[in-house]
Amino acid sequence: MKRKKPTIHDVAAKAGVGLGTVSRVLNDHPAVRPETRARVLRAMEELGYAPNPHARRIAGGAELHGERPPPLRGHRVLPQARGGD
Repeated sequence: MKRKKPTIHDVAAKAGVGLGTVSRVLNDHPAVRPETRARVLRAMEELGYAPNPHARRIAGGAELHGERPPPLRGHRVLPQARGGD
């Protein structure tokens, strides 16, 4: 049976921190105390955690560079969502 890859949830639980803290460590954010960073990094190493580059790309989403998406007027789903025909 194939062993499940560890997730940031697993890392957070092992390090005793929240998901946001693990995320900040992964993104090298300065607002993490050195002791906490070390605990998270140690948990990652012990679990064999490696960030998934595909998941990171998906989580980041597409950037709109300050543009707003076009309105959905006339879209065939919207009248049904509002309870219309």
